[in-house]
Amino acid sequence: VDCFQNSILHFAVQSGNSPVTKFLLRKKLCEVNTPNFEGKTALSIACEEHETQLIKLLVRYGASRTELLRYYVGINEPKIVKALLFKNKEINLNDKQQNPLHYAVTFNHYKVAKVLLE
Repeated sequence: VDCFQNSILHFAVQSGNSPVTKFLLRKKLCEVNTPNFEGKTALSIACEEHETQLIKLLVRYGASRTELLRYYVGINEPKIVKALLFKNKEINLNDKQQNPLHYAVTFNHYKVAKVLLE
């Protein structure tokens, strides 16, 4: 861990290193949902970098995706949304009677809506 609370998992994801990321997760050498000093998890970094394969890998190993799913639906990123839904297509992540599909339709993000309905 560095002075910004970045773990080796954060660094592996940031550099796009799938083999190292997979090794760390498989051996349980890092907690998948640990945030750094800025509050970013490995999954949020993978999403920022548009690393869809790493997103799927992190989701497979239990990365928390609820807030990120809402965010990426809201900014109309269908590829990221699809990767976040890789393991579980559950879209009824209620937020005051709204779910990601409601957000997508409300903001005319039809490509995201299509992904959510696949």
